[in-house]
Amino acid sequence: MSRLYACVGKKAKKPYRILAGRISVYTLEELCYCICDMTDLLDDAFPEEGIADFLQSELELPELADKLRQMLDNGCPLHEFCDMILSYADYPDAGIRNQIVAQIRENEVLPVVERLMRQADTYHREKEYYKAQKAYRNLLQLEEVMQDVDLIARIYDKLGCVAAKMFHYETAAYCFEKSCRFAEDEQVRKRYILCKRFTMPRAAYMEWVSGKEDMGHLFVEAEQAFEAAEAQVQQQWDKNPADTTQIKNEFCRMVLE
Repeated sequence: MSRLYACVGKKAKKPYRILAGRISVYTLEELCYCICDMTDLLDDAFPEEGIADFLQSELELPELADKLRQMLDNGCPLHEFCDMILSYADYPDAGIRNQIVAQIRENEVLPVVERLMRQADTYHREKEYYKAQKAYRNLLQLEEVMQDVDLIARIYDKLGCVAAKMFHYETAAYCFEKSCRFAEDEQVRKRYILCKRFTMPRAAYMEWVSGKEDMGHLFVEAEQAFEAAEAQVQQQWDKNPADTTQIKNEFCRMVLE
């Protein structure tokens, strides 16, 4: 049987805005849930005076607010700040809470690039595609990243996958091709070919293929993947012709992942 949690404090009239996820919270429990759900997105900007003010003025929890202000004055690390909030609400269960705090502590000591990559991957995994695009592009502005051609290739590959899932196949093709300029990878090259296949009329595509004999086996594999996905999607369309978004998503999944 699931545990029942007693709510602590009032429900706010004016919510607190968590910038990491652009989420508004009205209760202490919602704040705790967001901490648990966004462990990879939280950074040093999360512990701020605004949270303490919100807890005191809106939720009428002055004791917790004072403790957090003291922690801010002492320059406490992120994981301790989050642990104080979760422990005060006794949410979630102690075992899960310890795991969450340990994950936040682990993220704190990650190198900057790895931490930012993890945040971008989290946006991608959660289907927050615009946020993922922005996060990956921000990584490409870092000097440390620009000195690592393999990392640049990975980021462009991820940007291509995000664009494809948004059905922006021309952008995806550009990103996949750019990835291969930095580090050739057959799987990424096949994604590039498939995106070209999506965006070009059949005759134009075949003419384009004829000028690239060095990639013949990849064209064969890409066409096989395309035809197999097309057949399965047609079956879905016959069953439910109105669900075009789901069919497009399924097509992307089958040929690009």
